[in-house]
Amino acid sequence: MSSKLKISQKKPVFQERFPILIGLIMGLLVLVPILNQFIAVRIVLDLFLTAIAIAMVYTISNKKRHVIVGSLLAIVLLASVWFQYFHQDKTVAAIGMIAGVFFIIHF
Repeated sequence: MSSKLKISQKKPVFQERFPILIGLIMGLLVLVPILNQFIAVRIVLDLFLTAIAIAMVYTISNKKRHVIVGSLLAIVLLASVWFQYFHQDKTVAAIGMIAGVFFIIHF
């Protein structure tokens, strides 16, 4: 009976992967036009981007290789996004954009 209980507990988590990702993307699409005018609120948009990247890696976590490649690309993408707050460098931004493109293509 305990094995049936474990299976029933894992099933809702699997089903919630895509709605969480869709909700984060929709939230970002709603917030960007509203908050894009304020520079101080840019950190909120970057927090949404971070949450979306983590949700995307979690969503495709069925194969270990996909998770590893997706995680590495997400780390480069997020590191470049958050590094811009400490030191603005166009090279780091370009590397982050390229990693972001490959991250999106990977999924």
